[in-house]
This record gives sequence, structure tokens and C-alpha cells, in this order.
Amino acid sequence: MFSFLFQIKRQVRHNFKCDLGGGIFYGLFYGGLNSFILVQARRLGATAFEVGLLAALPSIWLMLSPVWAKLFASKNPYKMVFFGDGISRAWILLLLFSTSVHWYLILFTMHYFFASISATVYGNAMQQAYPAETRGTLMGWVRVGSALAQIISIVVSGILLPIWGVGYLFPFLALFGIGSAFSFSRMKRAMQEEPQQADPKISAVQIFKSDQDYRRFVVALFFFGLAWSTVVPAYPLFQVDALKVTDGFISTFSTIVLCSSLIFYYIGGRLIDRYSPLKVMMAIFLVNLLIPLAYYFTTTQWPLLFIALLQGVVNAAIDLVIINCVLCMAKKGEINSYMAANIYLQGLRGTIGPLLAPCLIQLLGYKGLFIIVFAINLVGVWQLLPLIKSNNRMSHPNENFTAAGIK
Repeated sequence: MFSFLFQIKRQVRHNFKCDLGGGIFYGLFYGGLNSFILVQARRLGATAFEVGLLAALPSIWLMLSPVWAKLFASKNPYKMVFFGDGISRAWILLLLFSTSVHWYLILFTMHYFFASISATVYGNAMQQAYPAETRGTLMGWVRVGSALAQIISIVVSGILLPIWGVGYLFPFLALFGIGSAFSFSRMKRAMQEEPQQADPKISAVQIFKSDQDYRRFVVALFFFGLAWSTVVPAYPLFQVDALKVTDGFISTFSTIVLCSSLIFYYIGGRLIDRYSPLKVMMAIFLVNLLIPLAYYFTTTQWPLLFIALLQGVVNAAIDLVIINCVLCMAKKGEINSYMAANIYLQGLRGTIGPLLAPCLIQLLGYKGLFIIVFAINLVGVWQLLPLIKSNNRMSHPNENFTAAGIK
């Protein structure tokens, strides 16, 4: 790793250091927060619908991505990530004043609203930060560091939560999140400036209509994401209500998820740089089919440890593989619009799924929900197959790469 870093050009190496520092701080923030946010909402008295709404909030605001893409197209993406993430994480500090369930929901509503800004411009930031031929590897290493930090955060949070309570623990974690935003803001453009287009940039809607390959990709991803978002609130509800798991076991479960993600971040980044990111995505689609089936047959908490291994791989893939697919398919100068088209549909499916989950649980029970999710995943696999056979846009862009970087 270290010898490789000295072979890339200086600005790329600087970006990697800033990105890695931000990733580690983000891991310390996100690990404990993500592992306990839905479970703690339930323990604070949230209804099944409110838990579903909380799970849907990130996606609800992501549907503003076409607006953010248009507003911030010419802005420095690193500064915009700092603006969005810094403010979003500062909202969590207000849990110091109250931990009532409604105040909890209000604060996370505002948290996810501002976080949607950084989600839209993040792809542009990565495209400018790293050369295409090494992007997957460098992003994978950053996520290895982040995953290690998340493991530490989960273990410590599991110890501190019974002592501090959510009103002190989550604001403490938010401080690391703000530090992550500061570190990321120090990154700079390392790639050559893209030539400005004479015509106005096309919108996300126009991309979806005109680019057939990309439309097939986001449709397949929509079904995969719909299945995934539907079970986001269902899994913790099933764990708490049906399996009666403790906070300590949730900490162990989340740690295994992160360890599995850590391994895949390292392997997945290398696979993306060596092979088509779309083929890696198909492998992840197939792995994801096993998770609802495993939950269907689970009657005790111990099979969750095997499920955690699978879930970690899928979590890492969602974070790493999808963005590399979008970056490979996006036309030059249009990365924000391509990201917006993808993120808008991510917001749509992420809104429908968690709100649909409580209804399906009430009508069909947890077992019925898991079968529905398995069927939706199969549709995503079926949609992706033709694209893998016909697509020729998943190789990296034609850039002259040397040991010194992009020329």
C-alpha cells in the first residue's frame, strides 16, 4: 500500500490522506449512530410507523438531488460536502436538550435534509480527487479505515449507551462527524479541468430519457434498493420484537457487519479496478438474495451472526460499487446530473420501502415480508442480466495513467 501511494502524484496522495482522515472520523461518528438509531427510537417509544419514517428520512430528502445538482453544479464540491455534512451533524448536538421521541425525529429530519446536499456532490468530488484507474483501490482503502473506526465506535457505544444514554452518546459521536467534514474540506482537485460545454448541462430527467444503458442500470438498482430499504426498519424490529435481542448482542452483530465490510472494501476496490464494476454489482445482487431467506428461517438470535457476514458485504458494495458504476457511465462534465438521476431514484425507493414495511408486517407478518423482499430482489437480478451482456461503458475512461498520475 505505502509503496503504491508514493507512485501516485502528490496531489492525489494529499487527497487520499484527507479522505482517509475524514473516513476514520466518519467511522467513529457513524458506527455507533447507525447501529442504534432505529433501536433507540423504538426504546424511546416510537411506533412501528415512526421507526419506518425515521428509516425513510434519508431517502425522502435525497429526492431533492436534482435541485442540489443544479444549484451547486459550479461550486467547489469539497466545500459543499463540508457545508452539508457539517451542518447536518451539528443538529445531533441538540439531543443534549431533550431525548423525547418527537424531538428525536425532528432533529434527525434536519440532519438528513442537509446530508442530502453532500450526497449529491460527492460523486463529483471523487471524480476530481482520484484518477479512474486507481479510484476503486483508493476509495476502498479509505473505507477500510472507516470500517475499523466503526468497529471501535460500535463496541464503545455498546458500553457507553447504558451509562450515558442516547442524549449524551449521540452528540459525542456527532463531534467526530463534524471533524470528518473538516478533514474532507481540505481535499483539492487533482484531475485536469474538464472543458466547459457550450450548451447548458442536461438535466437528470433528460439523462434518464436519453441514455438507455443508464436507464437500465438505475431500474435494476431501483428494485435492489427497494428490497433493501423495505427491510431497513423490518430487521431491527424483528430483532427487538421477535428475537428479543439485547443492546450488547446488537453491538456484536454490528461489529461483525463492519468486519465483513472491511474485508470487502479491500477486495472490492481491487476487483473494481481490475474488472467491470457492473459484474461485481451482479455478484452482490446474488449475495443479497440470501439475506431475507436467512431471516425467514431464523427463530433465535444466533443465526444473525452469519447474516451479519452477508450484510456487511452488501453494505460495502452499496457504498463502493454503485458510485464507481455511475462514474464509469457518466459522460464528461455531467457527473452531477448522472448522480442526481441515481440519487433521486434512491430517494424514491428509500422512501417507499420503509413506509411500506410496517403495512406489510401488519398484513403478512415478518415471514411474509421476507418472501416479498426476496421476490423483489429477483426482479433486480433479472433486470441487470441484459445490461451485463450488452454494456461496453463499464471500462475506465481513456486516460493516460503513469506512476506519476494522470497526464
